[in-house]
Amino acid sequence: MKLNKIKNLLVSKEVEELRLKYFIYAALFLWSVIVVFVFALNIWQNKQEIKSIAENIARANFLKDQAFRLWASSHGGIYVPSTERTPPNPKLSHIPDRDITKPDGTKLTLMNPAYMVRQMSNEYSGLYGIRSKITSLKYLYDGNKPDEWETKALKSFEQGEKEAYEYTEIDKEPYLRLMRPMYIQESCLKCHAYQGYKIGDVRGGVGVAMPLKELYAVSHKHIVAFAIMFIFVWLLGIVGIIIFAVREFVYLQNNKMAREELLKSEAKFRALYDNAPDMYVSVSPKDATILLCNETVLKKTGYSKEELIGSPIFKMYHEDCMKEVHNTFEEFVRIGVILDRELILKRKDGTKMDVSLNVDSVRDKDGNILYSMSSWRDITEHKQMESEIKSAREYLQTIFDITPNLMITTDGFVIKKGNAAMLKFTGYDSLESFKKEHDCICDLFVEMEEYLCSKMDNINWLEYILVNQNKIHKVCMMKNGNPHHFMVLAQPLNIDVNSYTLVIFNDITEIENAMNTLKEKDEIMISQSRHAAMGEMISMIAHQWRQPISAISMGANNILADIELDMIDAETLKTTSLTILSQTQELSKTIDDFRNFFRPVKMAEEVLVEDVFTEAFSVLGKSLENHDIEVKKEFHSLLKIETYSRELMQVFINILKNAKEALVENRTQQREINIFIEDGLDMVVINMCNNGGTIPENIIDKIFNPYFSTKDDKNGTGLGLYMSKTIVEKHLKGTLAVTNIADGVCFKISLPKTLNRTV
Repeated sequence: MKLNKIKNLLVSKEVEELRLKYFIYAALFLWSVIVVFVFALNIWQNKQEIKSIAENIARANFLKDQAFRLWASSHGGIYVPSTERTPPNPKLSHIPDRDITKPDGTKLTLMNPAYMVRQMSNEYSGLYGIRSKITSLKYLYDGNKPDEWETKALKSFEQGEKEAYEYTEIDKEPYLRLMRPMYIQESCLKCHAYQGYKIGDVRGGVGVAMPLKELYAVSHKHIVAFAIMFIFVWLLGIVGIIIFAVREFVYLQNNKMAREELLKSEAKFRALYDNAPDMYVSVSPKDATILLCNETVLKKTGYSKEELIGSPIFKMYHEDCMKEVHNTFEEFVRIGVILDRELILKRKDGTKMDVSLNVDSVRDKDGNILYSMSSWRDITEHKQMESEIKSAREYLQTIFDITPNLMITTDGFVIKKGNAAMLKFTGYDSLESFKKEHDCICDLFVEMEEYLCSKMDNINWLEYILVNQNKIHKVCMMKNGNPHHFMVLAQPLNIDVNSYTLVIFNDITEIENAMNTLKEKDEIMISQSRHAAMGEMISMIAHQWRQPISAISMGANNILADIELDMIDAETLKTTSLTILSQTQELSKTIDDFRNFFRPVKMAEEVLVEDVFTEAFSVLGKSLENHDIEVKKEFHSLLKIETYSRELMQVFINILKNAKEALVENRTQQREINIFIEDGLDMVVINMCNNGGTIPENIIDKIFNPYFSTKDDKNGTGLGLYMSKTIVEKHLKGTLAVTNIADGVCFKISLPKTLNRTV
């Protein structure tokens, strides 16, 4: 009987192998047919696309020629010089003004649309490779005589056809010929009325011949690429089918081996059962006695098989969980299943072992439980690890609470945790009491320029921080009526499914106060620098006032003298008065120019750098002119920038003053200052150069230091360039640098489009 069973198994295997072979052959054939069909379909689609492209290009060129012809026709043709290249058209001799002569004697001849298109096609078709031709069954010019295909097309137009085309060869090269009809319009009758045409008649046709060689070359490349791709896909499918076949044959062989090993499986299962890492035990539902256990139970508990088999299962458990054990057994008897129940075993030596219990049951045909199939998994190390994790969490919580910085975990809307420092600062006893009045800590943020508030760029403040990690973020919160400044750091915590972020508020109030003190010192120094320039400004005002005041004084004296001599007349009095008024307006303008320099501007504004420089130049222009200094300006900037215009004006005045003093001291003639303003990438660049001599290399790096001056104590304070650099780099967020050039120096100022205030 065993022999017959083996034979039956072998026969079954041979049938399965034969079926598998037929299936593989069919799959290979079908796959090849599919690939060939799809490849052929792609080639056909490619050819259709090439034809469509060619026909569209031909139609576009036809429409171009048609537009050109209609334009010429609508103007009755055009007159051009009569030359050998463009002789008078004998077919237009019936037109009285075919040839005309310009007043200068130049002879002009009329070119009708057909003449123009023919000449353009003959002379310029080489530029784009497409030939154009106007033809008609009643042609006027032998060159327009239709060939056989054109004659056939023209006749079809008279039958109502709107287009004719064919794929052919010209000079052994592939071409697409396309022709559409021309209809007589009123503007055409000028040249063709004598032929008996009426408006709407088919006059002839315009044809284009488009070379297809390049399109066919592109198509060929695509077909080659398709062929390579489909060969690769076909091979990939063949390989897949072969792999499938190999796997199936291997599976059949393995099946055979599995059948041969079937008799040995029980022994192997027993070995696996005994040596499994988990402890297995079978228990009777009637009296809770142990029926079977594996070797792992004996190794881990220290009992022998004789001590366990037939004994109550309860002896395996520790007294600390005995009540739960009895409840679990009753539950098993009732439903036959227990999942992941944590209990405590007692080893033979009395020590504890934490286990996870899973129980299934074996039932008879009536559904009655015969015995349990129970497994104990040793989770002692897992429980120990949980304990260590709990201790670590408590340790981290302690650190969280004793850290002097304010720390919270939040999603940006609601606080999940807050440390003791946060509660102390906000004045609440617990996080719960805080959350009764506030959902988000952002409720406490004081809105300040360059500081965080609850919404930044239309997004939540925390999201803004995480998106802009490269920025420094600060907030201000009040405590006891006093502002406190904090630097804010945020780090996402990916420890569970909830998305929370650890946010740390580092108190930088003292640092901010110190920075404000430094800023106030800078403002004082800027003010000192501006006041240091005030003396010279007053001197300039006085200088610019001398001439108008002298003119006013002279005019007044002339009036008084004329009164004394009885020589005054109304005309003289009016002229002198107008002179005095003009000079007083000049005095007023001077006051306005200098007043603008000292006008404070607290808010940044959008300005053209050119306008700010023009204001600065209006202050120093006369002084520079009086010292024979020529100022050359090139303004190529159209970019408005956000800046403090008064402070920028002070920088311009400082650099212009330095340039004037260097030119007066070091140069007697050809004194020049060159101003060049241009737009860069999101910035404006200003170069202010003069030819008043170079700065020695050993001190050029020091000229921006405070109180450093190359002038004597009488003429220099050493604050001008220092304050200029401070203003540009700290207030205007730009850069100021100096370099020596051939016969002088060049100051380069780069200003950003916006102040880019860091939050």
